[in-house]
Amino acid sequence: MTNLIESLNLHVFRTKLLTRVTNIKSVALSPKKKLTPFTITEILELIFKLLPPESLAHASLVSKRWYRISQRFTADFTYWDDRKDSNEWIIDRINIKRVLLCNFLTPFYHERELIEPTSTVDRRWDNMLEHLPRRKSLAPGFKTMNIGPTISGSQRILRQASPASMEEPLSPPIAACPIRNLYLSGYICPNNRLLRILPYVSASLTKLDLRFQQRMTIDLLKILKCPRLTFLHLEGCNVNPFLKQHGEKDEEDNKVNDFAFQEDPMSSLPLQALILVSVQFGQPSLEHLLGNCPNMREFRVGYKLDSRSAVETPYNEVQLLRKIGTFRHKIDTIQLSQLGFQQSSNERLLLMLEEIPKLNTVCIQSIDFTPEFYHTIVSSPLRITVLEITQTPATPALAAFREFDDKLLHRFLCLCPTLLHLYAYDVFMDIQHLDDIHSFSDDELQSKKNDLWACRNLKTLQLSFKCLDISMLIQQRQRKVLEFIPVVCPLLEHLQVDLFEIDLTLESGLSLLSTSGSGLPRLETLSLGTSVIHAAKKGDIEWMSKRPSMILQLERMLKSNDDRPRKQLLDVETTSELWPRWTKFRIFYDSQNKETNTKIKQLRKLIAEVRPGVDFKVVKSPKHEMQLW
Repeated sequence: MTNLIESLNLHVFRTKLLTRVTNIKSVALSPKKKLTPFTITEILELIFKLLPPESLAHASLVSKRWYRISQRFTADFTYWDDRKDSNEWIIDRINIKRVLLCNFLTPFYHERELIEPTSTVDRRWDNMLEHLPRRKSLAPGFKTMNIGPTISGSQRILRQASPASMEEPLSPPIAACPIRNLYLSGYICPNNRLLRILPYVSASLTKLDLRFQQRMTIDLLKILKCPRLTFLHLEGCNVNPFLKQHGEKDEEDNKVNDFAFQEDPMSSLPLQALILVSVQFGQPSLEHLLGNCPNMREFRVGYKLDSRSAVETPYNEVQLLRKIGTFRHKIDTIQLSQLGFQQSSNERLLLMLEEIPKLNTVCIQSIDFTPEFYHTIVSSPLRITVLEITQTPATPALAAFREFDDKLLHRFLCLCPTLLHLYAYDVFMDIQHLDDIHSFSDDELQSKKNDLWACRNLKTLQLSFKCLDISMLIQQRQRKVLEFIPVVCPLLEHLQVDLFEIDLTLESGLSLLSTSGSGLPRLETLSLGTSVIHAAKKGDIEWMSKRPSMILQLERMLKSNDDRPRKQLLDVETTSELWPRWTKFRIFYDSQNKETNTKIKQLRKLIAEVRPGVDFKVVKSPKHEMQLW
């Protein structure tokens, strides 16, 4: 059985132990706080001891936010339940003593094991490791490494590591390690020690994502030496001035620096996407960096602001936009957020349109919603196809409409008929105007539809609706929202709607999936839930299909004494029309309790009756996160 395993998950660490593993292609580790704190090098040692060099394709190493991180870079990541008939192995409650390796990502040798068995479980684990293939180099098939937020104990251990062991040189060098995507997040990096991996993966690295909890200083010059780096995301750090005269010696390695920036765009960097969040640059440095990225297509810069402090920004908006304007044959996405500029929104947009004539994706803050903003879009020669709207972090959610003067977003959308994708999940919209939608005649409905929405070609829509009155929190009102969207946007392929404390039933969710009548025949992805302010706590349900990839999340569908979902699921006509391609079923939950477990058992039995052989699994619910800021 163990020879057939291709994916190994070390998340809950049950006492099932492997004696030999030979065909693993992916691995995911996610230590919990109840375990002895792991150091980063400790977990990496286990990865490379478990995985044979010829078969490793992906590795994901995270703790709390494992789902979001692995979803970003590791396509084949899955979390499994512990059913008895499961073909995946889960290993739990292994109390391994802290192992302090001499350096980061070095080859691991069996004789250097420092595991001290203190119990029967530990001795079994130690015996298992003795039967695994011994490693002396990294796997040649290694593609992705995600190192997520470590727990506080790991941070403490990392800080207590002896300087001698941390400064030991990486020997032998890992010259042939083809890591393409590297994600480092959440831990402390004293003196850039964890960034020492970059020289050994620079030849193949294409995506680099560095997000630090505590502000630190990094050497951008070392990062930009990666010849294939196309995606760079920096968050919570200071960037050393990297503009050096050609031939100037680098104080750190005492070598002549031959990586000097020039204004000539032909001496270019391969960067195509640059995202900077709360990053402190020297004023000339960012401009010169942009000047050496002629292939840049996506540029986002901004700051995370909280109630404790605000960051003074060193950026000059005009100079940034004019520098970006030199890439007018490439760039199509730009976002300038929370930079504290004095210019009005309309002036900022005009400057964008003037400097970037090929722009098709505009990303703005919800506070920037003004009539002038949309009139500027319409009056420009651009054909804006993507509009991303984010909530201003320092602004309360319901205050986002203070610039509207009772004119809501859907009325402005009439001014932009070329729009195909609208992302406004963090912006709350009023549904009071839908109160009497079903009492209209056909002519009145057509007039109302044109007044509220003219984006008949929308393919992607993300919206959040709010209620002005508690009396609106009834099922009839929320059904009007779900039924009105197919009328105004019949070509939707991806829909995500937040209905803000409006109870959803299975019937209302399935009404959008109908392939006949007034439904959405092209819909591939559907997500319905409660507000981001009130995170999901009682359970989300997700269905997936092979073609197209359909996701249905219905918050609060199950009620302990409500038998309607069962009757609707067992209805032959409904299931034959709406469920022909659904093959997978998922439940996400934040907290496990007796009530939740009862509902899960009932639903497992129900799905087994309705869809025999369906793939049913229970996973921990990921937290909702905003797109960028």
